[in-house]
Amino acid sequence: SAGIKRKKRKEDRKVIYVVIGILALVALVSVVLNVLLGTRKQNVQPVEQVTPEPGATEADLPYTKKLLLTKNEWAFYKKLKPICDRHNLHILAKVRLADLVDVSSQKQGKDRIKYFNMVSKKHVDFVLCKPENLQVLALLELDDKSHQAQSRQQRDSFVDAVCQKAGYPVAHIYNFEDITAKLAELGLIHTPIAPTE
Repeated sequence: SAGIKRKKRKEDRKVIYVVIGILALVALVSVVLNVLLGTRKQNVQPVEQVTPEPGATEADLPYTKKLLLTKNEWAFYKKLKPICDRHNLHILAKVRLADLVDVSSQKQGKDRIKYFNMVSKKHVDFVLCKPENLQVLALLELDDKSHQAQSRQQRDSFVDAVCQKAGYPVAHIYNFEDITAKLAELGLIHTPIAPTE
């Protein structure tokens, strides 16, 4: 009977060792997962959650309606629209640059966020598309006197470089110059060649 007791104690110890081993393994896996998930969370840009004050109503929200286009942009659109209609082109206005380009998958974590932020708050004035599927054909930037400022020129150069890298043709329109000629330069329309005498 003493031998049986010793054997039983030995088996009990084995069970205890197995349980301790399993618990140690679970603890190790938990630590590794926490480290990995913690690193991933650090790479995600926090989104600020704004909640209305308790008891706030729609009337308390500080927003008012505004026009989509400035007077200058609207005047240009009215000149552009009939030309595009004749040549079967669809116009989108004030399109966010981040909706036209994506950050390469080679950039990850903080780098990806940095490059996304560089385009997320910029837009292009007009986008010309195929009407059947909205495939982007070209981008139009309406430039006025404000584009002569150095900061604006830097912004324009950056946007042009991003669009060129993504494969979008960009045309800058100054003072409503001949829109038809600009669209012809982009290869979007064909203008008849005047006969030579």
